[in-house]
Amino acid sequence: MKQLVLKYCLAAFLSLLISACGGSDNDSGTEDPATPGAMNVTINGLPDNQAASVSVTGPGNFSQSLTESALLSQLSPGSYSLTVNDVEIDNISYSGFDSSLNTNVSSNTTTEITLSYGAQSQSRGVISAFGSVIVNGITYDSDNALVTTDDTASGSDDDLSLGMQVTVEGLVSDDGEIARADSITYSATARGPVTEINLADAGFTLLGLEFLTDELTEFEGVEFNEIQVGDWLEISAILNGDSLLLATRVEKLTTTELTIILRGTVSNLDSNAGTFNLENMLVDYAGAEVSGVLSEGAEVKVSADTAPVNSELIARTVEVEQEDEFESGQSINLDGIINSFVSSQEFTVNSQAVTTTESTEYEHGDESLLALNVRVKVFGTLDENNILVARKIRLDKPGIIKVSGQVEAVDADANSLTVLNLTFTTDKHTHMKDKSDAKIKRFGLSELNVGDNVEIKAFEQETGFVIRLLTRHDSDASLAKLEGQVSSISDTSFVLEGVTVQTSEITEFESSDDEDLSQEEFFALLTLDDLIKARGQMQESGELLAVKVEFEEDDEDQVELKGLIDSFTSASEFTVNGHNITTDQATVYREGSESDLALEVMVEVKGIQGESGTILATRIDFDSDEAQDNEVEVEGTISDFVSATEFSINEISITTDESTTYQGGSSEDLAQGVEVEIEGLLQENGTVLAGKIEFEDEQETEITGTISNFVSATEFMVGEQAVTTNSATQYQDGDASLLADNLVVEVEGSLENDLLVAVKIKFEGAEKVKLEGSIDSFVSSSEFTVNGQAVTTNEFTRYKKGDEDDLALGVELEIKGTLDSSNTLVASKITFED
Repeated sequence: MKQLVLKYCLAAFLSLLISACGGSDNDSGTEDPATPGAMNVTINGLPDNQAASVSVTGPGNFSQSLTESALLSQLSPGSYSLTVNDVEIDNISYSGFDSSLNTNVSSNTTTEITLSYGAQSQSRGVISAFGSVIVNGITYDSDNALVTTDDTASGSDDDLSLGMQVTVEGLVSDDGEIARADSITYSATARGPVTEINLADAGFTLLGLEFLTDELTEFEGVEFNEIQVGDWLEISAILNGDSLLLATRVEKLTTTELTIILRGTVSNLDSNAGTFNLENMLVDYAGAEVSGVLSEGAEVKVSADTAPVNSELIARTVEVEQEDEFESGQSINLDGIINSFVSSQEFTVNSQAVTTTESTEYEHGDESLLALNVRVKVFGTLDENNILVARKIRLDKPGIIKVSGQVEAVDADANSLTVLNLTFTTDKHTHMKDKSDAKIKRFGLSELNVGDNVEIKAFEQETGFVIRLLTRHDSDASLAKLEGQVSSISDTSFVLEGVTVQTSEITEFESSDDEDLSQEEFFALLTLDDLIKARGQMQESGELLAVKVEFEEDDEDQVELKGLIDSFTSASEFTVNGHNITTDQATVYREGSESDLALEVMVEVKGIQGESGTILATRIDFDSDEAQDNEVEVEGTISDFVSATEFSINEISITTDESTTYQGGSSEDLAQGVEVEIEGLLQENGTVLAGKIEFEDEQETEITGTISNFVSATEFMVGEQAVTTNSATQYQDGDASLLADNLVVEVEGSLENDLLVAVKIKFEGAEKVKLEGSIDSFVSSSEFTVNGQAVTTNEFTRYKKGDEDDLALGVELEIKGTLDSSNTLVASKITFED
């Protein structure tokens, strides 16, 4: 015991001694408190000047409420919790993208925290791009979204595609910059075989439903003019103001071993017979499994295993679907077509009632542009009457300016790119497609490279050209294309959407009726604001050196299709992509002739589709694998001759190389003043590389005119000149069998005793006749006379400002057509005069 006390006293003494000598670092004998930290809290996602509700708790019973962004200082180091509480603004509930968050604060540091609010939102619209999923201009994070389609109950955005009409539910910040998809639902409008195709209206019929397409329709596995009756398609569509469906996506299915799907509204319900109608389709559900209660007006999904017969579909299952209504308390985003219109304050979009107020904002237009069949995107909320009150309306303008060419510059950060020296910008609603071999699904400006070939459809705003649709292609096209309105005209050039288009001897000119024009005729017709298509080579000067310019077709009845001849009976009876084609004496052939028509030949057909569905070809172009888009022809006298590889014709620079061929001479015969005809390729610098040079015979005569007094291929007149042919005569765009009265031809040959012996004959087609006057004798709508000229009509005759029932004695008409062998005018177009 004494020993323990002694040790204790000794220890105490030593401790006091050390303390007295300054042996301790802590003069007070207690530890200093830690240096405080800070937390910078940024709150976004709410409308301007609206209060948030965020609770912050931490060490030492710290608690603080925030209604806006704030810097919290003098915080004790440790763990903090932030809770984002729901707020309601203008009857819309806003929640945090993260309802709570834990973080640590350290000494002498500022912790950065961002909290985002979003409104409960429902968005119906078309997928315009991916990254993750973009609908109605909003980029949704879809990583954790529940994706459902007709074929999967729990998928991912890999199951989604461009053009699909979807419903997205989730959170969206007030400015739309932050969005999270909780669920994405896609339901096909129809799936099944095509029964009818309407080329003139760019539409088709499937399962009794009529579908239209437009420039934004997304095609997968097929293009519109390749669709054939019997093809199986899956369609996503929206309703327009004419109660027709506009297809937003058309996918060709590679197998027919799929379930037929048809959605619609029940009508003519007959529970005793077990039938009802979906539009024009009779559905027999007597043996089907029915989910839900069928009633008149119910929305249903019908599934079937076999295609309909005589417009009757035998259902396997019928599912009554809940009416897809928006919910109050949500932000609503709706893409669609105005399908009923009373006023700018009372209309429907996709059958959803919409109204506007004085505070409604408009993008790309104003309320005066609201009308039936206008495509719009509406952003707003539901009122107590389930009417969508528009906060903002975006008018979806069509792509008036169309450009095809190589990307010259791209700036993804500025959302811009340059093509043909024109700068274009994208916005949140731009549709982006990659149809190159890369086939990038999440495709945007970041994936574009200088030199890529793109096709752009855009509209003009005060800020410049805004892209509606951008498509990247793999293309070997060397020429650029531009389509738009003329803003300035000079002697041989004009300005198209800011680009000067220069024409020359190498330029082909074409009217809106596909008629060839001279340069003089083209410019005589050209006026400001005309819609023109131009194709040519961009020059360093920024001008487009045109290979071809043409007036935009004003005939809405004109149809076009391209494909292989898949059945062939004769030159006047064959099919392309399943469409019946016929020809007549007025059909014009390019890069081939009637005799070249055969099975498996690739052709591009322009024509008129009659009521029977048959197409009368007004023009047939033969598509050669060897043909290049920069092929040109130059004819004239050599000038500025330097050498056989450097000279000019009509101010067009010409060069040759070792592959150039010669007819009627050689390279040594090239000289100043020599007459030649050249076929070649337009180079990037505007020079023509001659592929073939034909020397003109000074004794040769050339005439153009209409054939008359036709006896045989060796005896006929062209104008006032007697013409004959022989076995050496060459033909272009036709052959000897096509020679007949009233055909326009260009003849080159030599005169022998006042008889022109044709060396070459080029077919220009039947002589186009324009007749104005009143009907002075009338037998029927297909047999009458105007100013004494016999006129006939057929199923291919188009009517403007009237129809065939309006034809009668004394009616004033303008008639365009061609003369047949009996000199009767076959009317291709009849316009009724006011």
